[in-house]
Amino acid sequence: MLSAPIIDSDAKGSVASDLRFAIVAAFKQANVEVSFPQQDVYIRSLPDGALAPRPAEG
Repeated sequence: MLSAPIIDSDAKGSVASDLRFAIVAAFKQANVEVSFPQQDVYIRSLPDGALAPRPAEG
């Protein structure tokens, strides 16, 4: 949690928004990815042969 005092209550929303955008930009510049809980799985890459059929057992 990040906390910052804001004297002007009228600017509270825009200051909070600017702060969030700055954090996202800093993470992006540092190549930091934040994962979010979800049930979809996206596979970016697989090693060669990963999708080759497996021999039958038995």
